[in-house]
Amino acid sequence: MRNRIILLSGVSAFAVLASVIPANAADTVSGPGTVPSYTNAQTDTVTINLDAILGIDANNDSFINNINMSFTGPNLIIDDSTLAGDLVNTAEMISTTATAIQVLNDSQIGG
Repeated sequence: MRNRIILLSGVSAFAVLASVIPANAADTVSGPGTVPSYTNAQTDTVTINLDAILGIDANNDSFINNINMSFTGPNLIIDDSTLAGDLVNTAEMISTTATAIQVLNDSQIGG
């Protein structure tokens, strides 16, 4: 006897798959201007761009990553922006096809 999966009327296969496969949403912090320090909650990628200036917390940290990140592209992209304080990574950032941390286009890390 074979098992069959029968979709209910009006339910797409994509909707069913989307409900059971967790998403790894990326995040972007864009400038211009100063924003507070950033504690990462993403498991794939974070982009800081467009002249954003990440401020500092009480420990002089601007970007804090405490969770493992894995992605085909870069895990952290800092593009034309500034981290006023430290970049703190206490977990793994793993990219399968690129450099995990990219600091590009006149970006600076002040810590």
